[in-house]
Amino acid sequence: MHPAPLRRRAREPPHREGFREFVDFFHLQDLVTSDYDEVLFYLPFDNFKRRATPATTEEYVTYREATLGFICRRTRRITEWLRDNHPDAEIGG
Repeated sequence: MHPAPLRRRAREPPHREGFREFVDFFHLQDLVTSDYDEVLFYLPFDNFKRRATPATTEEYVTYREATLGFICRRTRRITEWLRDNHPDAEIGG
């Protein structure tokens, strides 16, 4: 994965108030660094100058595999959260 800092300019204070809570609430931890300072991208990040879609078959495979892994890990986190916080809830799957 390719990290990209959240801050746009060195002089700006980081705008993270509420960001950690947003990430945790939606179980998006795999898309940020462990300190929540950078967003992780599955393809090389160039400050949004390139197209958002994979440019090659290799990039597509990388993106696809990373996305499928993310979906599995996020689903696992959501399931664990449900079991811990709502033990009576019926969990499908």
